[in-house]
Amino acid sequence: MAVLTAFRTDSTKIKQGDWVSPGDEYDDLEILVRGYTDEYADERAKRFRKLASRYQGDIRNVPAARQRQTVIDLMIDFLVLDVRGLCHPNGEKIGIDEFKQLLRDPDYQELVNACQKAAASVGVITKSEDEDAVKN
Repeated sequence: MAVLTAFRTDSTKIKQGDWVSPGDEYDDLEILVRGYTDEYADERAKRFRKLASRYQGDIRNVPAARQRQTVIDLMIDFLVLDVRGLCHPNGEKIGIDEFKQLLRDPDYQELVNACQKAAASVGVITKSEDEDAVKN
């Protein structure tokens, strides 16, 4: 039988942000990220309506590169708050300002993917966290 707590999320973390590792494939990268809030969804809809209006009101007419840029702008404005565990080959750490610039670079699409994974998982209560909460 499914247990109710398996479907619970931490809405505070979704709104305020949390440090998230997007996955083992990203090594030590951690992103302080908000989840996909209603405010994010509202702004996304607003920006895409405005964008579509420039292309005969049809989002299907908007070039993919322009849509991608809009998604990244939203990510920078609403989701990504900080980054740690990322450095240049010489060991120099990459800070949040440089990270946001890298998100705009098509050569670093994998960083965009990492942010999307992190934002989708922030606030999700893992089974081990749920078990720890029950113990306490």
